[in-house]
Amino acid sequence: MVWGRCRYLDPLMAALTMTWTVAARPQGRARRSKLDPHEAFLRGLIDEKADITLEDMRARLRDEHDLTVGLGTLWSFLDAHDLTYKKDSSRHQAGSPGREGRARGVV
Repeated sequence: MVWGRCRYLDPLMAALTMTWTVAARPQGRARRSKLDPHEAFLRGLIDEKADITLEDMRARLRDEHDLTVGLGTLWSFLDAHDLTYKKDSSRHQAGSPGREGRARGVV
């Protein structure tokens, strides 16, 4: 059997001679958010009002920077930049609907 040129080895040899490695190149493109240039603005919004909602942030971005983003995009950006927070657990929450004020023993 005569060994000819192998279609598999040609690209590997070309990569080896150019880069001195046959390791895989990173796939995809660099992940950049359209919110990256507005990070300082978003941080300012949070500093200005600590309990600002995502909807309020979206509205301010739309009104002041003519930028429309989805809630998921905004939340992902804030999460990636450690700008998320939990609301205070001492807030008043509504109880179960229709449970209070009912007479006991009435079915």
